Amino acid sequence: MLYFRKAGRFTVRNIQFFFLTALLGTNACSRVEDQQLDLVKTPPDAVIQLVKNRVPDATNINFSPVVPGKVWLGVTYSASKVHHLAVSRKALLLHVSSSALPQDIGNLIQGLDFPYGVFGETRQVQDPVNPEYREFQTVYVVKGERFLVTSKPDPVKVGYIDINMHPRAYSQFVSTDFDDLPSGIQQLPVSRSEFQSVTLTEEGNGVVFQLQFRDGILEVNDHLEVLYSDLGGDTTDVARADLPVQISEWIGSNPPPAALGDFSCRLFRFGGEKGYRVVFQNETQKLHLFFDISGKLRYQYFTASIPA
Repeated sequence: MLYFRKAGRFTVRNIQFFFLTALLGTNACSRVEDQQLDLVKTPPDAVIQLVKNRVPDATNINFSPVVPGKVWLGVTYSASKVHHLAVSRKALLLHVSSSALPQDIGNLIQGLDFPYGVFGETRQVQDPVNPEYREFQTVYVVKGERFLVTSKPDPVKVGYIDINMHPRAYSQFVSTDFDDLPSGIQQLPVSRSEFQSVTLTEEGNGVVFQLQFRDGILEVNDHLEVLYSDLGGDTTDVARADLPVQISEWIGSNPPPAALGDFSCRLFRFGGEKGYRVVFQNETQKLHLFFDISGKLRYQYFTASIPA
């Protein structure tokens, strides 16, 4: 059983929740062997200098590759703060430092239709142009399982907070440079000229890439397993009654919160791959489930856009 808190009180839902079963056993090891060799390599001097420019009194900078040879995560210390920076060969992609999670953000997170958990380390995005900018990355532990919760002002809805929950993740950041992508992804049938941005969700030993193009999105992991694509509109709506038996059985064993009552499913095709994206949602929250064509769960995450 998992505990949910709504409206200042606890209720118990006797369900085996979706995130604590098959999800957390999928894609646990994501880096290919040749990438491990890069863990001992020092990044280029230009990358090191980008970190020193941002944190002038940084000490003991430690780097690990996210996209080997292209993007690194650096950890360093300054005064009493720990700084985490995502850096490409050309630019600083993210700078967060240790922070307390504001109570109002914590209340919003624990008010969602998501299992009640315990907050861990919190980092605040450092924006030199707007020091008052409130974007946070927070560890959230549910029944011993780790999630990364990101929260920031919704870029579309004024007065709303955009919240995302990803299993196993340690960091999430955005690049607008196509050259930051792994060569394997660059060689997929996608258009460099139509590329707009990529969100990288780093899991410590793997990365999920959500690529935004002018005509749609592509979600793929660093094993080049395509999780979803609607590029070119090559998708087909699937009624719940027409779901493959394996997917229906998985959902039956791992029911979503009752509050997420609206269902949709799309069968996608990308190159030679096919798969299903299932979404359960209400007006403010969504659960995204990604299955391969055989009905095996590959990935999932939870998103919300709620009034601040």
